[in-house]
Amino acid sequence: SKPFCMIWSMNPPHNPWDDKNTDMESLHKHYDKDKFPEVNDKLVVRKNADLEVAKYARHYYANVTSADKHIGRVLDELEKSGELDNTIVLFSSDHGEMLGSHGHTGKNAVELESLAIPFIIHWPKGLKTGISDIIMSVPDVLPTLMGVAGIDNKIPNDIEGSNYASLILDEKTATINKPEAALIM
Repeated sequence: SKPFCMIWSMNPPHNPWDDKNTDMESLHKHYDKDKFPEVNDKLVVRKNADLEVAKYARHYYANVTSADKHIGRVLDELEKSGELDNTIVLFSSDHGEMLGSHGHTGKNAVELESLAIPFIIHWPKGLKTGISDIIMSVPDVLPTLMGVAGIDNKIPNDIEGSNYASLILDEKTATINKPEAALIM
């Protein structure tokens, strides 16, 4: 009956890319050699990827799939409790993954694949579906979420980030997409 906040910081997908640190059930089910005999352009679809460098793609994708599965479990529980439509769900990450693009792995390359990260907000009761091309940074997350939640009057004056909630909440600034999609910034 009271508002709640849950912050869930998942580890995977992250290196080391080996069997011990991978959801092997997801790997065998979706990315094993029976489905993708080779790490080639059918598995690593980036045109600029060095396929030899991207040889860890099966492990990376398996862990992304595993993260999706577990996020889905949380969303299912919110739906069962009747709180999904009234819950602001944010999905983001701290960096991208080169996955062989430009011959690199990891995050230590100043390239779009490493720098562009998801910032997906799902809140059916409060947001229209759409995509915004706002350029945000990590310091903007807290004030923007506080603004979306309607507590922008409590944003500390000395906070470094900007509150972009007015742009997210304004239907005119978002391009409306399919009704089942989340708002992506």
